[in-house]
Amino acid sequence: MNTVADTPLRTVAVTGGIGSGKSMVCALLAEKGIPVYDSDSRTKALYRGPLLQRIEAAFGRSFTLPAPADASRPAAGVSPATAGMPSAAVIPGRCPGNLSAAVDAVDFAALSATAFASPDSLALLESIVHPAVLADFTAWRDAQALGTEVETCGTGSEAGEDAPSSSSPSGKHLPPPFVVLESAIILDKPLFDGLYDTVVLVYAPEQVRLDRVLARNPDLSADAVRRRLSSQHSDFSRADYLLINDTTPAALRIQVDALYAALTSHR
Repeated sequence: MNTVADTPLRTVAVTGGIGSGKSMVCALLAEKGIPVYDSDSRTKALYRGPLLQRIEAAFGRSFTLPAPADASRPAAGVSPATAGMPSAAVIPGRCPGNLSAAVDAVDFAALSATAFASPDSLALLESIVHPAVLADFTAWRDAQALGTEVETCGTGSEAGEDAPSSSSPSGKHLPPPFVVLESAIILDKPLFDGLYDTVVLVYAPEQVRLDRVLARNPDLSADAVRRRLSSQHSDFSRADYLLINDTTPAALRIQVDALYAALTSHR
């Protein structure tokens, strides 16, 4: 007989290009009490210890930063191994570890420049980072399946403050109906094949995405963003659900409500 621990929770991959609105979709699902694994934040949290040592062995220490006086300062750039994955505000069900220590130790912009210098360099970095992310996600998902009570990050509704209760009459924490893995690149990486059961693709036209990215990143040039957009392609054939995010947040919320209803209708 299979136990809960033997049967992984249903995993829903939420994907889409930069500026499509993946993080908004994940935040709306988090409001409903669904745990969300934010790949970019988790990857940053993993950039310490043995993983960081392996990356330094492969690429040197030019991207390693001294500990800052203000540990609350934001990190520069995003993890190149998960480039194009905007961070959700919260990962209900598990905090991202010592995230400030991890991001303060690495200049992600410098590491990105090194990794993207050649396809071989990027492949080398991904060969180091992606297996660690896979193992981390699997452990995180197992904790959700077991109903493990863990600290929740963030505040307010984004942290699940207004989420529906998931306790049984006995007071034991119950596992959620599914978990979400947010990733821009998951469909392009064979290592992650079989990790997810359902694919939700969030789509917006290129000009809409360009405007959104420039609005939240005023230091970026339009040409730089266009180059990033041109490197990302949405494979509609692999999507189980397609969300069109080209108008208002209210319109997206309606679609997410319908998505949630569909995903929880056959438990």
